[in-house]
Amino acid sequence: TTVATQLASIGANVSAKRAARAHLIFNLLGVGLILPIMPFYVEFIDWIIPYPANLMNSTGDHIYIGTHIAAAHTLFNLCMTLLLVPFISQIESIVCRMVPDTVEGKEEKHLIHLGHVNDMVPATAIISVHEALKKNKEILNRMFDMTVSYLLMPKADARVLARIKKYEEITDNIQREITLFVCRVMERELSPQQSGQTQAFLRIADEYESIADYLETLATYRTKLDSTLRIEGELKDELEQFALKVREFFNLASSGLDSVYKHDSKLNEAKAEDIRLLANEIREKHVKRVAKGEYGALSSLTYSDMIVALRKVRSHSLNVSQALDHYYV
Repeated sequence: TTVATQLASIGANVSAKRAARAHLIFNLLGVGLILPIMPFYVEFIDWIIPYPANLMNSTGDHIYIGTHIAAAHTLFNLCMTLLLVPFISQIESIVCRMVPDTVEGKEEKHLIHLGHVNDMVPATAIISVHEALKKNKEILNRMFDMTVSYLLMPKADARVLARIKKYEEITDNIQREITLFVCRVMERELSPQQSGQTQAFLRIADEYESIADYLETLATYRTKLDSTLRIEGELKDELEQFALKVREFFNLASSGLDSVYKHDSKLNEAKAEDIRLLANEIREKHVKRVAKGEYGALSSLTYSDMIVALRKVRSHSLNVSQALDHYYV
């Protein structure tokens, strides 16, 4: 089993290679510890299993040998885990020396839990993509929180902006990996329902990537605005209110990923329309403020672009909800 794991780790990232080496060390240590007491171990297994391993039926089959093997395997892993838990730090150090970090120190994150599509039946592959999209949603939630906080900061922070951009890169990678994986799944023989599910997942991955793009754009606008306009008072209240409503709608539109019972396309469409109307109201208010000479043209244009970016996030969130309609057909 360790040979198969080592072969599977060829060409994988650092984390996967370290996991394979840890698996090898665990099994080598376990076998080394069990071999000297193997005869006693076999006797113990024979004692805890009520039927003898060498008992044969009328056709000559050892009908209880499988139970003995399963018990021996399970007990071996449980005992070795309990014995090696206190030495996790030492094993970690050995593994990290065996597989050092890459030269750059960091590497691109991969959705390794998607696995190899050729080793899965379509139903299992679809479940894997579903889990990957839920992970993507969690990343977007963190990106959303950081972006909203950045919008309301008294002054732009280059470090926070860099982290937002990093989140956008991660969602790009996830979207690319999901797309490649799903396209390979679609090459298999699928039922009509499975075909609809894979198409829905492709669309959701695209919509999530677009949402991340607009969140990054929103943060970039905020940075640009910092030199021409302080977001405070009524302006800040409006922006915060609108950003939080869009944030709430994103979660509502994506809640169908967690459960079919949380998905209500009619409610989502109604909420989306409310947000569209609120965006128009905010822009009209700001146009009036500009007409009164309270704000300059350039800063007003940038602020207006920020509202448009949030409205685009709302549109792509609604598209996610519509894609989930096809998933649950």
